[in-house]
Amino acid sequence: MDRGRQIKLLNMTESAHDGESLNAIRASNALMRQSKVTWTDLIAVAPARRLAPEPPPPRPSKAAG
Repeated sequence: MDRGRQIKLLNMTESAHDGESLNAIRASNALMRQSKVTWTDLIAVAPARRLAPEPPPPRPSKAAG
């Protein structure tokens, strides 16, 4: 899918002119259909990469007594 075009179309939905907004969302939907992408696919957030856990702090050594 042409991401740049999709962004442009979605930005056009903010137009004060209802006809322009409606045409933009319809064009966006058509672009998604052509690319076989759903709205869920489009707005899905990739899971955050988990960093490797930090090792526990060293234990205090027991003094020989």
